[in-house]
Amino acid sequence: MRQSFLENKIAQLVAPVIADKGLSLVMVSMQGPVLQIMAEDPKTRNLGVDACATLSREISALLEVEDPI
Repeated sequence: MRQSFLENKIAQLVAPVIADKGLSLVMVSMQGPVLQIMAEDPKTRNLGVDACATLSREISALLEVEDPI
């Protein structure tokens, strides 16, 4: 799936945050007003609820500051 310019820009912003958690960025998708960011633990190919919540808070703060949208 080909990423738009905005999806690519967001992926570049969030990838280091995701990598710092020992996770892998799977995809970034922007469908209208909905931004979807998928990440996983490369060992298990899953992402637990607690890790998801922590990651969501950190990415939200980053996107608030950088304001790429």
